[in-house]
Amino acid sequence: MDLGALQQKLRDIYPHHRGVVISCDADRVVLMQAVQTHDLRFGDKVNGPAIMELVDVAGFCAAVSILAAAEDAVTVNLNIDFLAPCATETLHCNADLIKVGRRLITVEASVFDDHHVLCARSRMIYARISHSRN
Repeated sequence: MDLGALQQKLRDIYPHHRGVVISCDADRVVLMQAVQTHDLRFGDKVNGPAIMELVDVAGFCAAVSILAAAEDAVTVNLNIDFLAPCATETLHCNADLIKVGRRLITVEASVFDDHHVLCARSRMIYARISHSRN
């Protein structure tokens, strides 16, 4: 799937998501998301749910980027490690395809702040689903 098609799919499925797909290649998708006031907690650090949403959307984009038009993906597992406080204006997320199976797709994502500090790492598994009624 090319960058334009992936951006359109993201807008269609998650119309309220603030992330923007920056790049999409054979095994990596990169998203960027502006941090808003409601994403912040103590000491102006980005809260966990905002980071989790970004990694899940980035993982979804990586998974669907290699699927056929009649296929989609749903999250079946998400594990995340918060590694450093994230005080930033923009979150950057790299989502890498690790394994693409017949039914499951494994993705790893890394979240960085504006200073390239690794804030979180995540591993997700997505199930392939078909839109056909066979």
